[in-house]
Amino acid sequence: GVLHYQPRRELPQALFTTPRYDAPQLPLDERRLKAARQLTEQQTTAVVEYAASTTRCRQQLLLDYFAEPDAPACGVCDVCLARKKARQAPVDTAGLQAGLLELVRGAPLLPRQIVACYPATEAATVATALRTLVELEKLVYAPDGRLSAVA
Repeated sequence: GVLHYQPRRELPQALFTTPRYDAPQLPLDERRLKAARQLTEQQTTAVVEYAASTTRCRQQLLLDYFAEPDAPACGVCDVCLARKKARQAPVDTAGLQAGLLELVRGAPLLPRQIVACYPATEAATVATALRTLVELEKLVYAPDGRLSAVA
C-alpha cells in the first residue's frame, strides 16, 4: 500500500516530539524556583502589610514597595484622613449651642444665615448643633423657615 488509513478518533490527541522525563529526572533550576518562591512570599507580605497598616500613609507604603522610600504623606488616603481628624480639636458643643441660642435671640434667622456666621470648616458642626437644639426644643422653626429661640 501507498496509503495507510487511520480512522478519526473521538478524543483529541497531542503528539510529543521529545521524550517525556520521569519525575526524578526533571531538569529544574532549584535556585530559580527558590528565588521565585521568596519573591512571592515578599509580595504577599507587602500586600498584607498594606491592608493591615493603620499608621502609615498608603501612598508611602506603595512608593516604599517600589523603592522610593522618601515620599511625603499624601493627605487623602484613609490613614492620612484619620490622622487629620484625630488632630482636630474637639468642638465645644455646649459653647457652640449657647452661641447659637444668643445669635437667634436677637432676631430669627434662616439656618443658612446662621451657618454663614461661622467659618466654612465648621459648617457641618454648626448644622448638627442646630438640629440638636431643634430636637431639644430650644429652637423652633417659624412658618417662614426661620429659627428662633424658645422663650
